[in-house]
Amino acid sequence: MSNHQKYLEARTASNYFRYNSILLLFAFLGTLFAARNIYYLLRYEEVYPVYLLIYVAVTLFSIGFRIAMPITFKAGRYRFIDHMIFCISLIYFLLLVGLSLLDFFDTQIYDLNAFNYTAYIFASMMLGFIYRAGHIPHLIIHSAGFLLFVIVYTTTADAYFRIFALLPLLAFSTASVYFAFSREDMHYTLFAAKQDLEESNRKLKELSIRDPLTGLYNRRYLIDFLIHQMAIFKRMDFPFSIILGDIDFFKRVNDTYGHDMGDQVLVSFARQLLSTSRESDLVVRYGGEEFMIVLPAAKLQEASDTAERIRTSIENHQFSQISWKITASFGVTEVRHGETVEQLIKRADIFLYTAKQKSRNICICDIL
Repeated sequence: MSNHQKYLEARTASNYFRYNSILLLFAFLGTLFAARNIYYLLRYEEVYPVYLLIYVAVTLFSIGFRIAMPITFKAGRYRFIDHMIFCISLIYFLLLVGLSLLDFFDTQIYDLNAFNYTAYIFASMMLGFIYRAGHIPHLIIHSAGFLLFVIVYTTTADAYFRIFALLPLLAFSTASVYFAFSREDMHYTLFAAKQDLEESNRKLKELSIRDPLTGLYNRRYLIDFLIHQMAIFKRMDFPFSIILGDIDFFKRVNDTYGHDMGDQVLVSFARQLLSTSRESDLVVRYGGEEFMIVLPAAKLQEASDTAERIRTSIENHQFSQISWKITASFGVTEVRHGETVEQLIKRADIFLYTAKQKSRNICICDIL
C-alpha cells in the first residue's frame, strides 16, 4: 500500500471517529430545538413551522447516519465512508444556510446584517475545523451553500440585490476554505514526514541486525532470536535445533585469490544456505566464514538431514573462479532442557570443531 493510500485511510478513520461524536451531538441538539419549537408553536404560534422541519430533519439525518456509518466502517468500505461523510457535511451545511435564510425572512428586514447569517458563518467556520478532505469537496460544499443563499435571497427579497451585502458571507467562506486547505496540507506533510521517519528507522534497525556483505542476519539478531526460541521451548516444549557451519580452508581462498574473491565466495555460500534450508529457518552469518542456521520446531534428525543436504549442495556447487571444490563442515545439535543459549551454541561449536579435526566436509551431531 502506498503512503498516499495509507494517508487517505487514516484521514477517513479520523473523520469517521470525529463525525460519530458530531452526529450524536447534532441528534441531541436537533431534538432539543425541535422540542422547543413545538412548545413555541403550541403556545405562541409565532414561529415558522419550517424551523421545526429543519430541526427534525437534522435529528433524523443524524440518527440515520450514526447507525449506518459503523456498519460501513466495519465492512472496510473506506471510500463509501468518504462519500457518506461528504454527504453529511453538505446536507448539514445547506440546512444551516437554510436557517440563515429563515432568520432573514423572520426579521422582515430585506437586508443582511450580522444577525441574519449567524448560522451560515457558524457552518463555514466549523466545516473548516471538522471536515478533513481534499480541495474539491470543500469547494463544492461552500459553493453550493453560497449559491443557495444568493439564489433564494435574490429571488425572494423585495429589496434590490446588493452584492456588497453578501461580501461578509463570501469572506467567511473564502477564509474557511483557505483554512481547510492549509490544515489538510499540514496534515499530509506531517503524515509524510512521519512515514519517512518510520521508514528510516526501519531501515536503520534492519541495517543494525543485518550483515552488510551477505545480507543475512547477524549475531546480534541471532541471540535475540535464540532467546525467544528458548522461551517458547521452556513454556510450550516446542523443540528446535541449530546448525553451525564453517567453510573449509577459507583462508586459502583469501591467500590465493584475494579478499574480493573471498567476499564473493561468502556471498555465494550464503545464497546456497538460503536456497537449501527451509523457509521457516533463520540463516545467520555468525562471524567470518562461520554461519548458523536455526530450525524452529525441528528435532535433531530433521536438522541432521538438513545439514547433510546443505553440505552436499555446497560440495556440488561451483564457486566462481575457484579452481578447487569449496566444502564446509557442520556441527548439529538440538536444544535441551535446563540449558542456556550459550551452552547450546557451545555444544554446536564442539561438534563443528570435531568435524574440522576429523576430515572436514562432514556433519557431526548428537547421538540420534
